[in-house]
Amino acid sequence: MDYLHNPDTALLRFSKNSKDDWLIDDAFKGTCIFGSTGSGKSSGSGHALAKTFLQAGFGGLVLCAKPNEADTWRNYCKETGQENSLIVMNGKGGKRFNFLDYELATTPRPLPLTHL
Repeated sequence: MDYLHNPDTALLRFSKNSKDDWLIDDAFKGTCIFGSTGSGKSSGSGHALAKTFLQAGFGGLVLCAKPNEADTWRNYCKETGQENSLIVMNGKGGKRFNFLDYELATTPRPLPLTHL
């Protein structure tokens, strides 16, 4: 598959009709899953999207709110062969990211003027 290069590449197929395909372009435009507590957002749609993204080689940031969610993502990464790509920052290990330092180091100098 031509992942990450062709926005018309199908990530998920919902029927035999290609008009029902969920494309890379759709993923890039954003996704929102709605439902009440216990309706299966994480175990249904969320699970399908997570594994599809990992299989396609997508990168991302996952902020875990549930106690077992980090373990769930570890399993997703293992199941899709992305286990070695996973970086866990949980305050217990040596991994850290200072986004202010990063921005200061990567922003071109002099800073562009901004009008408010």
